[in-house]
Amino acid sequence: MKSRYTQGQILLRLLEERAPGWVPLPDILRLGIAQYSARLHELRRLGHVIENRREGERSWFRIVRRPSLFGDLTPPRRYPE
Repeated sequence: MKSRYTQGQILLRLLEERAPGWVPLPDILRLGIAQYSARLHELRRLGHVIENRREGERSWFRIVRRPSLFGDLTPPRRYPE
């Protein structure tokens, strides 16, 4: 049986693979994810801390913290610029 991943899971995997680096929006769009901003919102609601930056017309995203099994006991993990 073939395993199916949600679009949110696919996006999360891309962000995690590229961490601590920034993922440019065109790379996210190449995944064919419908409403990528809604998927980012869902991931954030699940406890993932995802930053975004914008320079002119260009946008990038990166994951800086994953949800903790023990609640919010640890400080956010910060990646170097």
